[in-house]
Amino acid sequence: MISVGEIVRHPATALSVVVTSLAQLFQLPVIDAVLGVLWGQLSILFTGTSIFAFTVLPNVELGALSWLSGNVQIVAVVLGVAYGLKLLTQVVEKVIAEVDQ
Repeated sequence: MISVGEIVRHPATALSVVVTSLAQLFQLPVIDAVLGVLWGQLSILFTGTSIFAFTVLPNVELGALSWLSGNVQIVAVVLGVAYGLKLLTQVVEKVIAEVDQ
């Protein structure tokens, strides 16, 4: 069982508090909901972006938009790191739950 202190110290809680605070400050309550959906769909975003960035985009002639290729690859890598951290967080939570039993 996860304690209240662990919930408060969790990185997702901190991110949610910061985003919610900024959203309320700027009167944009939808930001927290959008980030929650993006966090929940991180695996799909990473998969789609990486396929597009590393397979499709290098084989397409972009002309004046050639700068787009490198930027999409950077986004794919950032999404990959975020997805890896999400998976690592889930593993750590399960290990802690098993140890606490």
